[in-house]
Amino acid sequence: MAFNAEQRAEFQEAFDLFADAGRLPSRQLVSLLRSLGQNPTQEEAAKVKADAGVGDSIQFDDFLSIMEVMVEDSDRREDEELREAFDAIANEGLVRMSDIRKTLDGLAANLPVSDHDIYERHERPTEEEDKELDFDAFKKMLAG
Repeated sequence: MAFNAEQRAEFQEAFDLFADAGRLPSRQLVSLLRSLGQNPTQEEAAKVKADAGVGDSIQFDDFLSIMEVMVEDSDRREDEELREAFDAIANEGLVRMSDIRKTLDGLAANLPVSDHDIYERHERPTEEEDKELDFDAFKKMLAG
């Protein structure tokens, strides 16, 4: 996975906040990862650090390698969770928009205010209620 210039700049800025003289003390790795939206345990961070072959201090290029692993793992977990949700309401590998609507209607009452906007964004006209989606179309719809 290659990060684009904007992502690299974001990572560099965060890295610089935690680093000392261009090197990140390894004890700061979890805090840095969490500041970038990752949520590893100490054990996960230690494993990815060991897999990257870094010691007690981490250079930016090594950190980028660690971020690649973390982002790929995070994306994989999200995809697995989404697949589980899809499978829970799918019938023979397809899900109807009306079933998605029923599921969202059931969840909407429990959504925090900010999440309610997500629900509203996925309002669909009634003529689409009988449309069936496979997993890829389902993912695309949820991505907005």
